[in-house]
Amino acid sequence: MTGILPFSSPTGGAPKALRPYQIRGLELGRQAYREGKRAILFVGPTGMGKTRLGTEFVQNAIRGGRRVLWLAHRRELLTQARDAIRGEGVSDVGIIAASLPQFANPRASVQIASLQTLLARDELPPADLVVFDEAHHFVSSEWHAFAEKYKSATRLGLTATPVRSDGTAMGD
Repeated sequence: MTGILPFSSPTGGAPKALRPYQIRGLELGRQAYREGKRAILFVGPTGMGKTRLGTEFVQNAIRGGRRVLWLAHRRELLTQARDAIRGEGVSDVGIIAASLPQFANPRASVQIASLQTLLARDELPPADLVVFDEAHHFVSSEWHAFAEKYKSATRLGLTATPVRSDGTAMGD
C-alpha cells in the first residue's frame, strides 16, 4: 500500500487522508499479522492517529465477518472509539459500559467496552480481534488476566506510553 488513503471524517466533514507514517504503520502491522504475529502494538504520541489506525483493522475484521472487541478504561475513550468507527461507515456498533446503557447493542459485531464493566459483570463478548486502547494499562495483574482470556484472538494495542512508570515490561 502506498500513497495517501482517504477516509471519512467522524464528524461528517470532508474526507481526510491517512498520513504517510500512518500508511507505513498499517503496512508494518499487516505484514506482522501475515507473518503469524497475533499481538501488535502501535506506539505513537498523542494526536498521531492511533485510533484511526485501529479503525482500519476494525473495518478489515468486519469485512471478513469477524467480531471485534475494543477495550478502553475511560468513558471519553469509549465514545471516541464509537464515533471513529461509526465515522468509517461501520454502524453495527454497541457499547458495554455501566455509564452508557443507551448505546448497548449486544448483537453488534463491534463491541466497545469498558474493561471495568466487563470485569464487574464477568462478561466475555465473543471477539476475533481485540483492540486494547491505552494498552500500557494491560500489564496490571487484573487487566492482564482479562487480556489472557482473549489469547486466541488477534490483538492490537494502541498507546503513547509503551513503558509503565513502575518499569513493568509490556510483554505479550
